[in-house]
Amino acid sequence: MITKEQSQKIYILSDQQFSYPILLILTVFDITDGRTGNFASMSSKEASKLIHYFETDNPEDRMRKRIFSLAYDAGLIRNLVTAKWQLNRFLLKHGRVKKELCLLDNNELLEVVIQFQNIIKNKQQREAIRSTKSLLEGLHISVKKSMLTTK
Repeated sequence: MITKEQSQKIYILSDQQFSYPILLILTVFDITDGRTGNFASMSSKEASKLIHYFETDNPEDRMRKRIFSLAYDAGLIRNLVTAKWQLNRFLLKHGRVKKELCLLDNNELLEVVIQFQNIIKNKQQREAIRSTKSLLEGLHISVKKSMLTTK
């Protein structure tokens, strides 16, 4: 079972590295081979692995984490257990580079980050247009279709 000291260290390190809780859950799933997504349920050995992972993090790993969080925001990841598979399937089929996440170099990671940021931006624009149309229809205001489109 995880010790109190390990739990405190993981809490501090994860707070510094993860802006999205989903990334911590995915990392814990990875380290525990899918047994759990909760670091409190980890064994002491698994907790040591997680702490080591946090302490040896490099810029490419941080960018990979960013891609996971962007994929989650974009709605590309729906199931935590299959998150890596979902993301890699998307990258191979629709990604700019057509490689799995673990095979991307620094420049390719940057291209994917930009691609996912654009996906999120477009999704937000579509949602804003949809909400605006709905609001205007509720007020019985007619608007030309061309006035509410993305450019």
